[in-house]
Amino acid sequence: MGRITVFDEPAEAFAEDLLSGGLADLRHRIIEAFTYQPLDDGHVADVCDALALVVADPRPAVRDKAEARRLLNIAGDFLAHIGRRGAVLIVWRQTFTPYSERERDGNPTEDEHRGIYQGSWGGGDPGDESYETSPEFATLEEALFWARARAPHVRVRPRWDTGAEYWAGDDPRPDRFPPLAGPPS
Repeated sequence: MGRITVFDEPAEAFAEDLLSGGLADLRHRIIEAFTYQPLDDGHVADVCDALALVVADPRPAVRDKAEARRLLNIAGDFLAHIGRRGAVLIVWRQTFTPYSERERDGNPTEDEHRGIYQGSWGGGDPGDESYETSPEFATLEEALFWARARAPHVRVRPRWDTGAEYWAGDDPRPDRFPPLAGPPS
């Protein structure tokens, strides 16, 4: 049970209910927001904007407004509605400063250490649905806090070794993952 089950599918079904109630314009706004890639949760904000229009519009029935509010509540806190489960993979991603800024700062090699950590929370098995993509974190500690709140199975590709995955979860460590330790000295 993840984001698709607790939010996406109910929101799409709700949109169809709006159509049967003669509210094609509101239905269209919700359905239009679902033009996303399967592993991307960027559409959630767009769906929420469309649901907020349902709440604000005087035409929908009280039950429709209540369903829109319920879905907005779910989107506001997926963790509370999905529960702590599954797996999170945290990866470090290098970010780049535009060349003109590097040239101005006089340090064209500084980019090799600039980056962010980002996590993806999902079911943990191949084919399982994605629950949520994390915000971008400046530090590994912030990313781990986010990840451990969501899942007992946490893997990390750290800045100092982006080609390997390390274990940082609460569950017993699988043999194939070394435990996460700090960067080598």
